Amino acid sequence: MKMEIWKKLKQDNMSLVSFWILFLIALAAVYAPLIANNKPFVIYTQNRLLYIDFLDNAQGNAELIVSRLEKGETVPKETVELTEKSLKNIAAFLTDETMNQKLGSYPFSEWVENKKLDQLNALRLFLSSLRESPIRKRFFFPLFQILQANDIFFMLLLPLIFFLKLMQKKIKFLKSKSFWDLIFFSLILSLAFTFLFTALKKEKFDPYAYKKMAFSFEKGEWALFPIIPFGENENILTESSQTPAFFLEKERENQQFHVFGTDTNGRDVLARMVYGARISMSVGFVSVGIYVLLGIFIGALAGYFGGAVDTLISRLIEIMICFPVFFLILTVMAFLRPSIFNIMVIIGLTGWPGIARLMRGEFLRLKNQEFVLAEKALGASDFRIMFRHILPNGIQPIIISATFGIAGAILTESALSFLGFGVPQPTASWGDILNNGRNNIYKSWWLTVFPGFFIFLTVTAFNLIGEKLRDILDPKSSRGR
Repeated sequence: MKMEIWKKLKQDNMSLVSFWILFLIALAAVYAPLIANNKPFVIYTQNRLLYIDFLDNAQGNAELIVSRLEKGETVPKETVELTEKSLKNIAAFLTDETMNQKLGSYPFSEWVENKKLDQLNALRLFLSSLRESPIRKRFFFPLFQILQANDIFFMLLLPLIFFLKLMQKKIKFLKSKSFWDLIFFSLILSLAFTFLFTALKKEKFDPYAYKKMAFSFEKGEWALFPIIPFGENENILTESSQTPAFFLEKERENQQFHVFGTDTNGRDVLARMVYGARISMSVGFVSVGIYVLLGIFIGALAGYFGGAVDTLISRLIEIMICFPVFFLILTVMAFLRPSIFNIMVIIGLTGWPGIARLMRGEFLRLKNQEFVLAEKALGASDFRIMFRHILPNGIQPIIISATFGIAGAILTESALSFLGFGVPQPTASWGDILNNGRNNIYKSWWLTVFPGFFIFLTVTAFNLIGEKLRDILDPKSSRGR
């Protein structure tokens, strides 16, 4: 069935183009930190700033420990461990092997435990003398240090699915497994790798300005930055409201290259567009997932059991349909703190009536079919009949409606962000970028054109695919005949 749908989608050029557009936007959303970031993938440098930080941490902690010991106070174990870690990092930087070995041989925890103040004071003086010491060039991986657990999980998921699919014929265990089994195994592996990465990751916050560091590189030092070398919320106030690079009439000295220009705070619009895709796609899929599940369950109850249950649910659906959904969402959002989680849940809780009506109709149509009556005769439970037999045969209209629903959810989120009820600042969102440029549409036209175009492109692509799925899955439709 999946292959038949894909073959028919490929036969329609508009649907195929729409699919690849959405695929690329989804990839940009998942891999946003690797596409747009002001941290390099790898940098080979001395990084004296980091060295000085380790040195200051070690000196400050040593002074604190000496002060506490002199007052007869207890020294926290965490402070001792942090100081020892800083000492090891300092030793790794030093080019002088003698000083390196000397620093690495200090039994620091033993000195603290035995309250050897003379040795600790001597260490403080020794650390002070290292400030101007020559240090070696090393490899650093700043970008990977700032990745969050959810970034790692989703970045690994797609490659793992492709890898398991490629290896399915070669690995005996996978040969008999379905595609959904492969997705399940990919989820487990991705989750395991995420926990492993999180456990091994040392630093979460990285305050260093690597681009400024790159401008002062010495011979032999280098760095590899992402294709868009700007962060989601990197403010460059001297370049605020800068015209897109291709429309610049005159370049200033040390001016950076912004393909889509910058907003009023000097943030790169293209970088924020990439991160905004995460918000739009997340809201679209999660909120639709919520109301599809709710609608299927409620509609199935109404259609299968009928009678008083059907009447009660039908009246509830009619009441919900009476409310203008967007204004209902605005009203609820006015009482809640702005957050992507609240947006997803509210859209999900207000969008289920349409799905429920479709599901109810399918259950009413199918519940008296022969295969259902046969299951009842065999003694199957109502739950099994509803969700194991009727649901798979009536899911086609739900798939079509969900595709259109994703487009609607993206529009709703963009409208909420434009009105100031969406994701909180400074999180990037396509609607928020539109909002940023509404006060000066003619001068800062790029703040309206680019996010507006991508909203239009994404919504249109989902609608075109929804139309094609309707043609394929609904043989009674005028196009599908």
